Amino acid sequence: MSREAAMKVSSSMGIRGYFEVLSDIMRSPLKFFQSVADEDNSKRAGTFLFISAIFYSSVSMTYFYDRSFMYGTIILINSMLMPFLTAGITYAMDGLFLRRGVLFNKFFIVYAYATGAIMIISWLPSLGWVFEPLRAALVCIGLVKVCGYRWIQAAITIFATAIVLVTLFWLLAPLLVQVKMLLT
Repeated sequence: MSREAAMKVSSSMGIRGYFEVLSDIMRSPLKFFQSVADEDNSKRAGTFLFISAIFYSSVSMTYFYDRSFMYGTIILINSMLMPFLTAGITYAMDGLFLRRGVLFNKFFIVYAYATGAIMIISWLPSLGWVFEPLRAALVCIGLVKVCGYRWIQAAITIFATAIVLVTLFWLLAPLLVQVKMLLT
């Protein structure tokens, strides 16, 4: 994606702009993340994530949750919050261990684009786990191109973020079970 095209799409994220971004991410993630490295505003990335999350939750709700609006809403909220949470964990680890001073917006941009691109295919239950390594690879590329990480730093950061996230959910599991019981 050229710099001019990135600026044109950044002014408005319509359906055409959405598919241009999606196509650019999938065709050449290195070039795409290089082109968004100067973005300071995460609005475009957030809009891209939101459109992907709407699609993901709508399809999931329609095919797998008996058209339950409540489950669709939960999936939508989860789809929007997980990139935000993982970006926050990565931001915290960057501040604690690497002290690179990368802004939170940069991490969110990386996670929003990577997650949004994968959501389009990962709604299929049997393919979700297959595409998770692809999402990690996109995040790795984004950390290198947008946040200035070295490849090994990006890989270790992704692994550490996953460990922190799994530990967090393991600790919150009893609470999440109680919430699920209230909703059913």
